[in-house]
Amino acid sequence: MKLTQIAFIVLLLMVPVHGQQNTTELLAKGNEFWLGGFDDLALKCYNEVLSLEPHNSRDWINRGYALEHVGSMTQWRIRDYVNDTITAYDEALILDPKCAEAWVAKGKALESQGLVLLTPGAYENSVQCYKQATKLDPSNLDAWFGMASVLSNMDEDNEAIKAYDGAIKACAEATKIDPNNSHAWYGMAEALNRQGKYDDALNVIDKSLKLDPSIAGAWFSKSDILRNLNRTNESDAAYAKAAELAPEFYQ
Repeated sequence: MKLTQIAFIVLLLMVPVHGQQNTTELLAKGNEFWLGGFDDLALKCYNEVLSLEPHNSRDWINRGYALEHVGSMTQWRIRDYVNDTITAYDEALILDPKCAEAWVAKGKALESQGLVLLTPGAYENSVQCYKQATKLDPSNLDAWFGMASVLSNMDEDNEAIKAYDGAIKACAEATKIDPNNSHAWYGMAEALNRQGKYDDALNVIDKSLKLDPSIAGAWFSKSDILRNLNRTNESDAAYAKAAELAPEFYQ
């Protein structure tokens, strides 16, 4: 562990926890740990918050996120944590059933449950969560892409294409409101690429990058699109740009 990381932990642990902090302070401390990449410590803070304030849906969502990240470190940890993660999102939805974010988060956790634990019905339940999220928030791209991903895993390719259509429609609405929304163009290009509409996807990703050439993910998306078009040299150049902008993600 780097000295800067140790110093960060020590600084935060100098703040007392039991009996001397309110939930706002504990939540802030948990968020600091979360942003610093210390998921186990963040989880401890969120658990403490919930012991003091168990009726806040936001706190249950935060706990679910922390559990999800702690569990994602290795496959055996996913097995240990995925059910608790789903329970956290269930608690959040009991308190706020109209929270699209919680429905999306539960959908992702159920997808992991189906993928890793091979739990019967997990994929089907995941799709239902994503559908509920899109009903509550039709502009939620995570819901549309998540639904399409699960449907693809279920070999429901026609239904997956429909889900990508939903993502494209949501992105189109966003670009009507703000034509300079580079992330909306990026999302549209991703959906078009996954539908196999590579030429359209390339035109759209270029719009995104013209508006904001600093989005590493968009360069990676362009690399993938160009590779699908058998334009290998250009694909490699786009990937190199993604790696330059975010070397921690693209080696």
